[in-house]
Amino acid sequence: MIKLMTLICEGMKLNPLTTFQELRRAKTITCYHASEDANFTPLDTPLHVGSLQQSLALIQNMKKSYGNKKFYLYELVVNLGEISPFMYDEDPQVDPDNSRYNSYAYSNRIEYPTGLHRGNNISVVIINPREQIESKRLVKALNEKYTPEDEASGNEFYVGEKYDSDAVFHYVMSQHPGFEDDDRIYGVFQCLEMNPKDIEESEYVIDDDKVEQLARSDKPFPPVVLNSFGWIIDGGHRLSAAKLRGDSKIKVLKQIRK
Repeated sequence: MIKLMTLICEGMKLNPLTTFQELRRAKTITCYHASEDANFTPLDTPLHVGSLQQSLALIQNMKKSYGNKKFYLYELVVNLGEISPFMYDEDPQVDPDNSRYNSYAYSNRIEYPTGLHRGNNISVVIINPREQIESKRLVKALNEKYTPEDEASGNEFYVGEKYDSDAVFHYVMSQHPGFEDDDRIYGVFQCLEMNPKDIEESEYVIDDDKVEQLARSDKPFPPVVLNSFGWIIDGGHRLSAAKLRGDSKIKVLKQIRK
């Protein structure tokens, strides 16, 4: 059990649902940083890092302000060192010359394109990035201007990542602006890839013409939303179109914890 806990603490990925208690037990974390620099190099000045969702939302918000400016998303493995025992309500703006700790956590009230995310949304200030960043990897460059249609594409969901119900609800709202919350979307969801044949058809009426129209597209479909039993909450037409098209896999957002 001790060895397992050590592995967990050394391999934790920061996400919107990460708690401060989990963060304090971590030795290293995988996190993300949005940069304007194509050749991002850690310096000796404090650096803000966060979850993948935070970084993508930050880039999208900046794109709405700066248009076609290019931004780069980096995945970092960070050694937290000694972390402050307190979580701040906002950016602590630590003076590195007078810092007692290597890392500081704070609640990042970032305004997501779809509204304020209600997860814990912890961001971390690392005081000496040059020493604390153990590895970095360029994930992607984003240079297209952000448009509202981006919210409906489902591109902000990454396989293996977990999302709270607020993020999933706003995603469904982007698919169906008139969608009313009927209490089916709650808890925690995980983005997975599944074979469409392994998912039951929707219990709701399916428009065959709409299915055929969707199937004519050669683009990947936005995720289908499933409850913990694997029943469809949203995406019945997309699922039927994926089956008609003969797709071997489709993204899903499946409820894993109520």
